[in-house]
Amino acid sequence: MPKTQPAAYMAGRITQRIIDAVKIPTDGQILIRDGEVIGFILRVTTNGCKTWVWDRRIRGQMRRITIARYTDLSLNEARAEALKIRHEIAIGADPWEHRFCLVLCVRRASMIHSS
Repeated sequence: MPKTQPAAYMAGRITQRIIDAVKIPTDGQILIRDGEVIGFILRVTTNGCKTWVWDRRIRGQMRRITIARYTDLSLNEARAEALKIRHEIAIGADPWEHRFCLVLCVRRASMIHSS
């Protein structure tokens, strides 16, 4: 059975009231887009997991960067992280690629130490 597209809507500025009121989807995920910081999203999945993400194009490629779980960062902290990501892109960096490389390095290091 094909996955449905995530339900997405613009919330204006994401607030705690909006976060508390969001319903857990029965299928797929819900993306609540912030109207203040373009690309900043609260993702809610069918298991009730809420995650802060940043989702935009970087050099023509769609990129979704997980910032943190909702329980790990406050709304204001997550919004500040999203602004940092936007700043990195504005100065020519690719934060998605940077994070991807960090994950690979950590995995390789753990493989070396475990063998």
